[in-house]
Amino acid sequence: MGNMHLMYAHQSSLTFRLECLTPPDVWAAACDDETFKVPVYHEPSGTVVFIPLRDLMANGVVYNGRGWCIAEKEWSAARSVLGQNMVMDGEADDESGDQETKKVPTAPDGFIRQMETSNFTHRNDQKDVVHLQEKIFYEKVTARKYLKLSDLTQAHLVELTGSLPHYQNLQVLKIELFTGEKEQVIAFVQALSTLPLQKLLLKNLRGPEGIGNVLAEALAAILTDHRSLTEVDLSYCEVSNVGAKALAKALQRNTTLTDLRFYGCEIDDFGVEALADAMQHNKTLTKLHFRDSPFGRVFTPDGKALERIWERIKANQEAAAEVVQKEAQGCKKEEEEEEQAVEIHRNIMCDGCETKQPLIGKRYKCTTCADYDLCQICHAKRDSIHPGHEFEKIPGVLERPQAAKVEKPPDEPDLADVFPGCARIQGLADLLKKNSHPTKLNFWCGRLGDAEVEALADALKKNTAITMIDLTWNKIGDAGAKALAEMLKVNTTLRVLGLGANQIGDVGFEALADALQHNKTLSKLILDTDNSEAWNRIRERLKANREAAVEALAEALKHNKTLPKLDLATYGFGVAEVQVLAEALQFNTTLTNLNLSGLQIGDESAEALAAALRHNKTLTKLHLGANQIGRWGFEALANALQHNKTLTNLDFNRDHFGHYESHPYQAWNRIWERLKANREAAAEA
Repeated sequence: MGNMHLMYAHQSSLTFRLECLTPPDVWAAACDDETFKVPVYHEPSGTVVFIPLRDLMANGVVYNGRGWCIAEKEWSAARSVLGQNMVMDGEADDESGDQETKKVPTAPDGFIRQMETSNFTHRNDQKDVVHLQEKIFYEKVTARKYLKLSDLTQAHLVELTGSLPHYQNLQVLKIELFTGEKEQVIAFVQALSTLPLQKLLLKNLRGPEGIGNVLAEALAAILTDHRSLTEVDLSYCEVSNVGAKALAKALQRNTTLTDLRFYGCEIDDFGVEALADAMQHNKTLTKLHFRDSPFGRVFTPDGKALERIWERIKANQEAAAEVVQKEAQGCKKEEEEEEQAVEIHRNIMCDGCETKQPLIGKRYKCTTCADYDLCQICHAKRDSIHPGHEFEKIPGVLERPQAAKVEKPPDEPDLADVFPGCARIQGLADLLKKNSHPTKLNFWCGRLGDAEVEALADALKKNTAITMIDLTWNKIGDAGAKALAEMLKVNTTLRVLGLGANQIGDVGFEALADALQHNKTLSKLILDTDNSEAWNRIRERLKANREAAVEALAEALKHNKTLPKLDLATYGFGVAEVQVLAEALQFNTTLTNLNLSGLQIGDESAEALAAALRHNKTLTKLHLGANQIGRWGFEALANALQHNKTLTNLDFNRDHFGHYESHPYQAWNRIWERLKANREAAAEA
């Protein structure tokens, strides 16, 4: 009993919890059956004996009320990855029906308070349980360097905040999807200030309006003096100009941050201007990302802010490269001064390339797994070989290379390059069969062959979440195309499929054309083909699917009372479809965010949207990037906005302004002034 916690807290084990009690009818039947016996340890004799269930004392205490069960959950939560601790049934913890899932370990003081209301079956083991929980907490948490969490509620965030001061060696913190109120988020960030963090990756923050800016402002306060943080990701955390300005001030003084990401945030010209000014005083930041690509889809009135940022980033990158080069030269000189000795690690094998023992050169040991090592070459490819895990360098004994060099047979394949890709696709396929949460998959230039695509296609037959897949620039042939065709016959959610730059022949194209006669949802299929007959059949079917989809969508928009956001980017809708949607927008009263990026729509569609904006009173954000809108489309939108008082964000690509014949920014200035007025009015309201 003194060491049972090792089973639950070991980094290489998994915990699967069944929290439901035995159903009453099953329990009653077992008690009535005199032959139903349970093996029980008999302490006086030191043996296991079989006793009828009816003779044992029933324990009706729910799982989360038992002292030892609470401790088991705590020990399991001490691991670095949340997915290693899972509930297998749907038992609710209280009358509200909410299922409690242990995300983070509780500090010893908080655990003692939990034990005060817990139950123990035959004897009070509270003292032993508290001792073991304290032991494992300090043993695991204080040494933890990598921590990955997801789906944190407000209660989880508060619990994590209380535990963070004990993570004295934490270098990487990754949280995907978390919720918090203003005070909770501020306290959470303040708890990070004393940790030796190098990477802080926070995605999808949910909370009251403005919570993303609260996070950014709190983070800016600690960034000013933080001396170890090099990478910060605030993607999809609802950071806007207010948060960007706060972080801009911090960048003027911070001397360690090299990578800052704002994917999916609402930072427009004002925020970019502030960041551009701050970058003139920053000498370390080498990567800065907005929206869906670095330095993209943001326009400022003078068109110079992004150029100023880029020039400063470029200068910082060149300075950083010089430092690396000097360090490399210094290391080379030191190596030359040594006696050509190399590090030898006896009885250690690289788990990436599986070379024979001993491992020669630098050795990197996984901080998560009990026995997993990589050589220097495989460590450089660790993101593909062993993704999501952190490594630490382990020194070896310096020896002459002739004494221990191990050559790999010349005919042995490099499994580090071949196998992991197949394994990841199979693992992804298993997740997709369970309807994992992603809605888009991007395998552009992924070197996938027919075998991997067949596994993917088989999984998509059961998946109802994925709407877009990009398989451009792979090695897909007719066999892979046939597998995708069979999938399309039964899949009812996929809208966009990219298959350009592959090795699909006439047989594959014919299979896809035949399959689409049974598919009513795919609206865009990207192919490279000279088979005009098959392509015509595909094109006609896609057109019919688009028309049916947009008619149903338009009808729904006219009557829908709940949908706030609609993303139709790259769905293949054209002029006719956008015009139908624009007409529906005149009657919609709930939609606030509409994304029509990448549809290749032009002036005619822009004029239809402009007409809708004259009447629509709820839309605040409209995304029109990566389209073909020219002068007349911009003029129509500018005129419509003079009658619109709700739209505050209108996205375009910067290069579209080259369509103007004269006065290139005249229409945009009118649009910008109107958007600015609407934002100010919304802020006052």
